[in-house]
Amino acid sequence: MSNELAIDTSKYYADVNTRNLSFLNVSRYLKKKGVDNYKFLLKIYDRDLIGVDPYSKKLTKEQKTKILREVQRNPYYYIREIVRISIPGGVAKFDLHPGNLAITWAIFNSLNFIIMLPRQKYKTVSITAALSWVYFFGTTNTPMLFGNKSIKDAENNLKRFTDIKNNLPDYLFNAVVDISKDTDNVTMKLSTITNNKINIHGQAVSAEEADKQGRGMSIPIWWEDELMLAHLKLL
Repeated sequence: MSNELAIDTSKYYADVNTRNLSFLNVSRYLKKKGVDNYKFLLKIYDRDLIGVDPYSKKLTKEQKTKILREVQRNPYYYIREIVRISIPGGVAKFDLHPGNLAITWAIFNSLNFIIMLPRQKYKTVSITAALSWVYFFGTTNTPMLFGNKSIKDAENNLKRFTDIKNNLPDYLFNAVVDISKDTDNVTMKLSTITNNKINIHGQAVSAEEADKQGRGMSIPIWWEDELMLAHLKLL
């Protein structure tokens, strides 16, 4: 393998030939900003996977096993090389920019955050993609709550999550999904493999209902999308 394909950082390699050009662009942006560890979003642990298309129909069993192992320990490989976003007429790769790099970094490092970005900058898609890694590969026995200003919009976010799952390569899908036993509907997800669970909620219709939402639940991961500005007065 040519040394131009990867840079050994002693802990991992940086895949500077990834086909996801958005990650290369953001890495260059970080370098220009003086960030020393500007390659972390290009990390790959198994150098045998450099240049391997995880969607190839010619993958060997060994390569599929290596890809699964890489995904399990490397969320940036997952969103860079695996995640496909459903769009009209097909699917698209995860499109990284500095704003959603901050989103994913916070999620993968278990940090609480509030994010405000302009419209159509992939806020919702980015959070959904990052949490899909957490749900399928990053944790077990973890309840999650997806909230929104309306129950319909909360359902739409859960639908985005389902689309990412359904767009996985077959060998990864089969590794994390048990179709016969998992619960998978428009309001709730439950994995029998990881025992992770996702519930949703919309805006309460009264102060009393608002007080009941989430009561008695231990929720390590709570995503409140499109938080109304009036609610910020309570923070």
